[in-house]
Amino acid sequence: MVSCVHFFYTYSMSFSLNTYLARNSCVHRFDPRIKLILLLVFSVAVFMVTTWIGLGIFVLVLAIVLTASRLPVKQIAKLCIPLLVILLIIWVCNALTFDVHADATLQSFGAVSAGFAAGMPNIALVGVFGFSPEGAVRGAFYVVRIVLLFVASFVVVLSTTSNELVNACISLLRPLEKIRVPIDDVAMVFSLALRFIPLIAEEASQIKKAQMARGAAFGQGGIWKRITAWFPVLVPLIVGLFKKAERISVAMDSRCYGKGKRTALVIYNLTVSSVSILVISLCFFIVVAWLL
Repeated sequence: MVSCVHFFYTYSMSFSLNTYLARNSCVHRFDPRIKLILLLVFSVAVFMVTTWIGLGIFVLVLAIVLTASRLPVKQIAKLCIPLLVILLIIWVCNALTFDVHADATLQSFGAVSAGFAAGMPNIALVGVFGFSPEGAVRGAFYVVRIVLLFVASFVVVLSTTSNELVNACISLLRPLEKIRVPIDDVAMVFSLALRFIPLIAEEASQIKKAQMARGAAFGQGGIWKRITAWFPVLVPLIVGLFKKAERISVAMDSRCYGKGKRTALVIYNLTVSSVSILVISLCFFIVVAWLL
């Protein structure tokens, strides 16, 4: 387990967390608010569809959007690598059964299609422990669902800057001001979080390299030794975060934050084409999710 965590940390550090990739595409130029709404509806629709035909339609739609965005498919595939362990666990848990005589349909979670494996008997391996063809196909269905969700999220994140995401969230949440929800404060927290993530990752990487230069071994010894090896990284990292937070609070106070209503540098206006695409996409997703 510690080795897996170390692998995910090392792998994630190899990518820049400033994930926006500039491309001259219609997806990049699209209204970020519409992209967030469509991502939410797409995610819900993917988890509502229960047949392979419906799932295949969503795969085709996402492939068209990915092609139109001109984003590098290889980089998106690399970003999905840390998911392989989770996806493998999901598939194995559905493919294996502890009672080969039990009904595979009753053992599955969710009424999703088993495809060609529907009705196939379980295969005994050791005693009552065995392999379920129906469970394997249903597990593959769940895996494809999760992959679609993550790829769609990567398309939105890679084609939208962090400032656009923040401004889009503020614009979508603005109606909540009528019930006295502090939207400006929520937006500030969201904005600071987006800016601190790459900063924390970079600082953690520098501290880790400094400790390795001093002889720290993060991948050697037993589990407890590997865990304690991270203490010299976490302690200065947390102390540094508190110091940065204090400096930011002083800077915000000196600029009279919260003393008046905030204004927006960018104001989004809905166009006829954006509304048309939103309505058509919503109707399409609802129909596919409802019928398939």
